[in-house]
Formats: sequence, C-alpha cells, structure tokens
Amino acid sequence: MRRKFTALCAVGAALIVALGLITPVQGVSPRIVGGAPITISSTPWQASLSIRNSSNPTLCGASIIGTSWLVTAAHCVAGSTPSSISAFVGITNLSGRSSQNALAVSGITINPSWNSTTFNGDIALLQLTTPLTFSSNVQPIALPLTQDPATWPAAGTTAQISGWGSTSFGGGYSDALSAANVSILGGPNENTCGSYGSSFTSFDKICAGNVGGGVDTCQGDSGGPLVVSTAAGAVLAGLTSVGNDCALANFPGIYARITTFLPWINQYVPPLTSIPNPPVDVTATSRPEDRVLVSWSAPTYTGGLAISGYQVSLLSQTGELTPVCEVATSPCVVKDQPAGTVLSVVVQAINSLGSSATSTPVEAIVVNGVRTAPARLTQQLVARWAGVTTQSGVKPRVRVAPSSRGICTIKGSQVALLRSGLCVLRVTGAKSQKGISYLLGT
Repeated sequence: MRRKFTALCAVGAALIVALGLITPVQGVSPRIVGGAPITISSTPWQASLSIRNSSNPTLCGASIIGTSWLVTAAHCVAGSTPSSISAFVGITNLSGRSSQNALAVSGITINPSWNSTTFNGDIALLQLTTPLTFSSNVQPIALPLTQDPATWPAAGTTAQISGWGSTSFGGGYSDALSAANVSILGGPNENTCGSYGSSFTSFDKICAGNVGGGVDTCQGDSGGPLVVSTAAGAVLAGLTSVGNDCALANFPGIYARITTFLPWINQYVPPLTSIPNPPVDVTATSRPEDRVLVSWSAPTYTGGLAISGYQVSLLSQTGELTPVCEVATSPCVVKDQPAGTVLSVVVQAINSLGSSATSTPVEAIVVNGVRTAPARLTQQLVARWAGVTTQSGVKPRVRVAPSSRGICTIKGSQVALLRSGLCVLRVTGAKSQKGISYLLGT
C-alpha cells in the first residue's frame, strides 16, 4: 500500500489504478482518486487479485496478457503461495466476486531484480490453473512489442489507469471499477519525477500523474495497468508500483516500465498468435430511409489477441465481399443501398494478426419505410419515397404489386398496411413519372 516516505526510497507499495482506453464518465462520483466509474468492457484486460496472507485479504490489480497468464506487481505477491491468491476477471464490481468465479493460481514468478527497498523490478507473473476463455469482457492487453523502449512512452503522452482502489489515502476499497486519465511526466531517459529526487530511476520505472496532484491510483490499485492508446490499439505501458500518499502535488504515481521487462516476460508467456473467431448472434434489421442495422456479439475464443474492431461487408452471389463499415463495436448502420435490394451481410472480427472468417450470412431488405401494422400512409408520402413528383391537387396513382396483396391495399387517398410483411407499391406521378416504394410491416 502507499504510505508516507520514512527514508529515501523506503516507500510502501503504491496501489495505482490502471487505465482502460476510454475517457472516464464525467459528472459522477469518483472512485479512483480523481476518476470515475467504468464497466469492465472498457478495460477487459483488468483483473482483481485477492491475496490471503492474513485475516484481512489484500486487494491488488493485474492485467491479462495470455490465456493462462496475468502480470502484476511483485510487492503484491512476494511471500505468497499460489493457493493464497484468487484472481477474478470479467467483473465490474468487487461484489461480483464469488467462489464460483474465482480463478486458481498455479504459479508465481517474481522478477529476479525485485528489491523491496527500492522497488526496482516490481513485476511478477501469475500462471492460472485453467486457461481463460476470451469474450467481450475478458481480453488480453497487448504488450509493447513494437514500441521503441528508448522513446516510448514519451513525456506528455496521455495514459489511463483503472482499478478498485481507495478514493483517498487510507480509505476503503471501492466496489465499482473506476478509471482516470494521467500524463506520462518523463521519457525513458528522464530521471526526474516530481519531488522524489534520486529515488526515481527511469530505467525500469515510469512517472505518471498530474504535477498538481488530484488524480492518482491509491491503495488497492497496486499491480494494475497503466495503458497507452496507439494506432494498433491499447498497449500496456506500466504497472502500478509505488508512491507517496495518493494524489499529492509533486508526488505522481510510479509504475513498473513494461518495455524493460519484455525479454523476461517472453521467457514465460507464450505469444498470442490466433486470429479471432467470427462474431456470433449476427442480425440484420430493416430500418426506415433505406437503412439496415447490423448487430452482433463478440466471439468467444482462446489464444488470441484483443479484438481491435469489426468489418461489416455485403456478400455477393459470387462470394465477393464489399466492405460497408469498420467499427470498434456493434452495431453498424448500412446506408446508401437501393430500396428493394436484398442484402446478404457478414461480419468479421479483427485483431493485429488479421481478420476472422466471416460470420454466417444474414439477409435484410432495404426499404423506404417501416410501420407497425395496422397503419395508414398518405399516397403523397409513398410517392416521395419512390422519387416521383406530384402536382398540386392531383393525387399520384398508387398500385399494390400482386405479391403484396393481402399485406396492404389502397383505401381512398391512403395506403392501408394490413399485416406484417413487405408491401411493394408502384407509383405513377406527374408527367408519367414512375417509381416503386417499399414498405415493411412489422
């Protein structure tokens, strides 16, 4: 836990909340010091550790970096046995922990450079007894494999911290997961960090926070992630390690620098090498104004990197794919397709290794309007849908296509939708203009 400095470098373990890669919710009560509640889907790599070395279990954070591996701070688990540690993933609230979702730890590997006085080498690996199954709420965080350790992360970079730690020094843990934004306050070659003096060295530590204080991790956040957003997605930059009190001016948080320990991590943790499985529960729903709403659920898969986004494509009769949108999460609205067209839609999940196979195709027809039967519409509206102009005081001529009889009918100057189904209407307007309108009854 964080505590006041009693001598140079003799610092208690700072419990800094690791950031997820979203901007914290504004205007709500903070949980992390200066932070705000989030859901686990925002930081699906976040894990909670309950460490039973005494009558009062210690809370720490951790990050998922493999199907069977978590990374945390050495000071959290030094002196512990695997059987004394329970890990929890995929939860937003600590109250969601139970004996049913507790994950057993089979091994603890502490970095050989760990020093409990200087907090050098404050990193440890936990191996889980049972491999994880990845989902939208349980995902690994990418390691900085392609970042230059001599320059990354640079001073001024925004990072995110997250966890269930105290909102003030000495306070109780928070039930809700929270996050906050902090700044990287020095590059890899800058050996300064607020008022810590020579106790800070940038070789294996990152200085992050606000110089003026007010935003920080605190007790219960130790071992949790410090995350930086890159073009390729979220990357783990550091682990909550140590600090003086919580959120004090000129005493930022100190984090273990992941780039320094990559060679050591790679000795134990197999690389994540799988592309995702295809998305599941894909649906395509006709919407008004020539739109189709495509939605899906994230796939469940093991052995893969975190999903960075999804591609929605139209599947032609010859099997060719035409991408129509790329999004971070479901759903996607398909636009600019001709009314009356039946779309065959597939979705692919994407990570840094590539795209999944396509999902099972689903179909939807592009329509001009959607109404709940029974309903009535003016013939002028139907003509406008068909792109047919009308003359003032002259009604357009609207006929129901034979295939739609029984679904809709003409009653005076209105179109009556009788039941659910596709109502195809042939419209003739001024100067013999002709067009077709498509109305879907639900």
